[in-house]
Amino acid sequence: MVQEEFYKGQYDKSLAERIEINNSLSTPIGILTALLAGLYFCATSFSYECQRPLLYAFVFLAVASALLLIISIIYLILVFAEFPASVGYINLNDSDFLDQYYQDLIIFYSNQPGIAATDIQVKAKKDFDDYLLAELIRNSANNQRINRIKTARLFQSHKFMIYGLIFLSLLTIPRHRLWSK
Repeated sequence: MVQEEFYKGQYDKSLAERIEINNSLSTPIGILTALLAGLYFCATSFSYECQRPLLYAFVFLAVASALLLIISIIYLILVFAEFPASVGYINLNDSDFLDQYYQDLIIFYSNQPGIAATDIQVKAKKDFDDYLLAELIRNSANNQRINRIKTARLFQSHKFMIYGLIFLSLLTIPRHRLWSK
């Protein structure tokens, strides 16, 4: 396998994963919205004129559920936002910039004494290829690290969302107990 092709593939794969991660955010947002609506419904329809232990259990479960859902939202925001700003995806420079860099290499080698005219293009191409390979390695490595961080944060968001769902489900126990009387 040619080294340049391998790193180009890694770079392209890291950008594809970025798109995949960003596209996967709509489902958790919808689920969180439904869970928050359920929490709101439970909190507004609960009869707070009940026995103290039942009230305390309901309030504890509601607050725990709210906190877990808030933590899930925070993780989801961290996935979506590139925070801190210094930790962001890196793309290759624009084509016109890369072409200008190559042309500058040709001019540089043309101005060097003792370099044959036939060697100018060869040296410029080698330097350009080395630069491009280094950029592909640097950019793909950075983007892969960011993808791993975002995937881990998305996992944490899902985890806290599930915990919030469990506590929200437990809210039905005090409500059921209240309604059964």
